[in-house]
Amino acid sequence: MAFSRATADNPSGIQVACTTDSLLELRPGNQADSTVVVEDGALSLRLGWSDRKNGYAGMQPGSRYEFMNIVRVGRQTSSDVEWTANIEGFGDAAEFISIGRESAREIFVEKGHYKDAWRDMGGTYTWMTIVIDIPLEAEQDEINQLYEGKIIIDAKTK
Repeated sequence: MAFSRATADNPSGIQVACTTDSLLELRPGNQADSTVVVEDGALSLRLGWSDRKNGYAGMQPGSRYEFMNIVRVGRQTSSDVEWTANIEGFGDAAEFISIGRESAREIFVEKGHYKDAWRDMGGTYTWMTIVIDIPLEAEQDEINQLYEGKIIIDAKTK
């Protein structure tokens, strides 16, 4: 699956915007627990389970979830490429989310705040890491907002 911009709707997946200049390819990382799967041509991130009818969400207060190298981000062009990741629509839960490259050494989003960080692709691929750190005092309504947002991955040529 190749594209220049994609949006991950948690829990539904990544919506691909078709363009003529496909710069990136996303693939599931090395997750043995099928956290990242390809369904109907879309990359889906299953970061937690939610049963809103009964008020239960898989992610709990006082917990930290580290999805290291969860998505492989590959270069689809011979041109030099920069990429970034951002979030939207998570409401108050945004402050629980950090997104980085290669085990979170280079940060795009830190505790819900976008760093305006464009990173050189370097080689032919790199990895994206997502960390969700939920404070003990977090309310369940806030945590449920983790299932409503989007992760946006964008790319451009240098």
